[in-house]
Amino acid sequence: MNNQVLTTPSAPVRPAWQQFWFWFVIGLPLLAVVASLTSVFLALQHQDRPVIANAYDEGQAINQDLALEAFAKQAGIQARLSTDPLTHVLIIHLQSTQPLAASTLLGDLRGGLRLNISHPEDPDQDFSPALRPTGTDTFQAILPDNIKGLRYIELKTTRWKLIKESSFPITQMTLQSS
Repeated sequence: MNNQVLTTPSAPVRPAWQQFWFWFVIGLPLLAVVASLTSVFLALQHQDRPVIANAYDEGQAINQDLALEAFAKQAGIQARLSTDPLTHVLIIHLQSTQPLAASTLLGDLRGGLRLNISHPEDPDQDFSPALRPTGTDTFQAILPDNIKGLRYIELKTTRWKLIKESSFPITQMTLQSS
């Protein structure tokens, strides 16, 4: 017997980096690494705001706000607002449909009446103009002349609150609890 090994002529062997399967096996994990690094970069550049640490306290504040609105509704408290378009003076006239509530209303005013006008999207446009009493149930405030568009108007004391959404500029409107 002859111990000769039969060999067949073969194509020349190419280096690994020239092979399709090499790049297929290396490319997919490499693509995953690049994608994950991109995700980490984007997450660090555009961080979400943190979850409210005192969510329970925030919930309690919402319940207190609802109680203030309920008291205003029960007492029949209303506020008529009118604005002079030339001078930007806002006049607030308070009234109540119930006689007992009127004395409560006036007593609350001594504790402080506060007007907040807030923008629905941009907190930098929120403001609280100073209210000056001009009578027992009438107040004045000076509004900035550049207030335009949708705003939330909140009028409150320590015992009641009225809130309404309105588009500025306004000439007349009524705030009442719904």
